[in-house]
Amino acid sequence: MNFLPIAIIAYGLSGITAVIDKILLKKSIPAPLTYVFYISMMGMILVLFLIPFGLIFNFQSALFAILSGILGNFAFLTYFQALKKGEASIVAPVVGGANPLFTLLLGSIFLGQILTPMQLLAFFLLILGAVILTHSLWAKKLKINHQLFLMILSGFLFAFAYLMLREAFVSSNFITGLIISRLTGGFLVLPLIFYPVTRSQIFSGSLTKHDFMNKTSFLMLIGQGFGAGSGFLIAYAVSLTTPALVNSMFGFQYLVILITALFLAHEHRSTLLDETLTKLVLLQKVIGAGFLSLGVYLLSK
Repeated sequence: MNFLPIAIIAYGLSGITAVIDKILLKKSIPAPLTYVFYISMMGMILVLFLIPFGLIFNFQSALFAILSGILGNFAFLTYFQALKKGEASIVAPVVGGANPLFTLLLGSIFLGQILTPMQLLAFFLLILGAVILTHSLWAKKLKINHQLFLMILSGFLFAFAYLMLREAFVSSNFITGLIISRLTGGFLVLPLIFYPVTRSQIFSGSLTKHDFMNKTSFLMLIGQGFGAGSGFLIAYAVSLTTPALVNSMFGFQYLVILITALFLAHEHRSTLLDETLTKLVLLQKVIGAGFLSLGVYLLSK
C-alpha cells in the first residue's frame, strides 16, 4: 500500500488539531502536562480495542515500542511547553521541520534507513515547501533562547520516537507495535493522578469544572479525536516506509490551517494565522504549496 495518501490525510487531520490546540492552550488548558495526560490516556484506551486483532508479543519489538512510547510522551511535553511559552506560528514549523531532519540523520546513521536519490530530492522539496509556506510566520520572530531549545528537543524526541516505532513494526507487526507503544504512554502518565500538584493540574480543566458538553469540552474532545486519528494514520504510514519520508509531509498541515483561515471572518483569521494575508504572503504560500506538490509527485513516481 502507498503511504502517500495516508500521510497527507494524517497531516490534514493534524492541521485541524493544531487549530483547536491553539485555541485551547491559550484560553482553557494552562498546563501542558494536562494535554499530555489526555493524549496518552486516549491513545491507551483506543488501542485496547485492537488487542484481539493481532497482538503478538516479541521481546525485541516490545523493547522498541516501549522506547517509542516513552520518547513520544516527552516529545509531546516539550512541544506543549514550547507552545505555551510562545506563538504556535513559531513552534509548530520549527518542531515540524526539525523532526524529519533528525529522522533522516538518525535513521541513516544508526539504522541504515537510506533514501534513494529520487526520495532524497522529494524529501528536501517537501521541507523547502514547508519552510516557504511558513516563512512569514517565524522568520522575524525566531530567537535563540530556551524556547528554541525546547522546540529542537521536541523535534529530536519525535524523530527518535518514530524511528523506534518503525523498528517495532519491522520486528513484529503494525498492531503489536502500536498497542505496546500506546499502552506505555498511558501507563507512564497514569501515576500523575496520585500526586496532588499534577492531579490538580489534570483535573482543573474545563472537562471537570463545567458541563461535559460545553463549548470548550466539545472542542477538546473533537481535537483529541482528530489528533488520535492523525496519530494512528501517521503510525500506519511509518509502518509502510521510512519515517523520514512520512515526517517530511508535515507541511500539509499548514495548508489545512491556511484553507481553514481563508473561510473564517477577517477578524478571526489573523488570530489563527498570526499574520496578515497580503498579496506577497499569498504568493509565497502558493510557491510553498507548489514545492509540496512537486515533492509528492516525485514520491509517487
